[in-house]
Amino acid sequence: LPLDNNFAERNLRAQALGRANWLFAVGHESAENTAVAYTLVQTAKLHGLNVEAYLTWALERVAACEAQPEGYAALTPMAYEEAQKGTAG
Repeated sequence: LPLDNNFAERNLRAQALGRANWLFAVGHESAENTAVAYTLVQTAKLHGLNVEAYLTWALERVAACEAQPEGYAALTPMAYEEAQKGTAG
């Protein structure tokens, strides 16, 4: 077993650095929105995706989900990954 846990420590560094910023979230809803954004970015990173390309793809489609909130599930990093496989093949 490795003597250190650098992988987990590196992944938690962004949250530790941002903690001071989250302290001053305007309200509970804005804190939740920030948590969702960080979760999406970290999930995209874990899947080895280009985060900027994923966010661009998702934000281009988010307006279509306002009428049907269940459509947000189709904007996850995994859905992006599947969409990229479909266009590549």
